[in-house]
Amino acid sequence: MQTIIVTEHLGFCEKNYVIFKNVNDLTQKTIYDISVVPYDLSNEMMDLNCATFNVAELSSFGGYGEKPALMLTTTIPHAAEILSSVTKPVHKVLYLWDLDWIYNVYDTNWLHSVLNSEDLILICRSQYHAEAVEKTFDISVKYVLENFSLEEIWNLLDDTKKR
Repeated sequence: MQTIIVTEHLGFCEKNYVIFKNVNDLTQKTIYDISVVPYDLSNEMMDLNCATFNVAELSSFGGYGEKPALMLTTTIPHAAEILSSVTKPVHKVLYLWDLDWIYNVYDTNWLHSVLNSEDLILICRSQYHAEAVEKTFDISVKYVLENFSLEEIWNLLDDTKKR
């Protein structure tokens, strides 16, 4: 599945390490169409075995024909950005790494509208995160994936299409 991962930066943090390591592990086995789009062009913490694009490339990203692509991010503000992208066919996924509203001030109505968007597939990093989303925003969380894995996300999306 053609995949683009939207990140804040390419620098060192636990989230980037886990995601970039997963990308590198996948691309060492076989060829995958994976790209990374950072909002901040910082120094890379590790070499990536995939393309790195400017954020302006998001508007031209899309699947091949009938086969949808995956546009994935890990923060709510970036989820709002990918939701505003008009490319199709694309699965727009928020892998909720942290509870953003605990660390930053956001408008509650805006948060609810992003998290409750029909075009967004929400995957929480833990059951604790899922419960926090459900209790705070009265949103039912369907997917919890405790260890980040693109392969598992692709499989989850394939299963979602079959339903």
